[in-house]
Amino acid sequence: MTSRDSNYKAQTCPACGGDNRCAVAQNLPPASCWCFSVAFNKETVARFQGKEQCLCQRCGTAATQKEKS
Repeated sequence: MTSRDSNYKAQTCPACGGDNRCAVAQNLPPASCWCFSVAFNKETVARFQGKEQCLCQRCGTAATQKEKS
């Protein structure tokens, strides 16, 4: 796997395959990532914990958004 392939994988959500918009994968400061300002669905996060990729905001927060409705 090339570094380009590795970078693409790091930017891919392991749940849906979409762009996870991870700041770290884009070589930006971790604190600038969207994930620092949202509540995650703990069950979903647990299913994907230990993966090399981050969840996208839609997948990581799906149930928490439904709970608020």
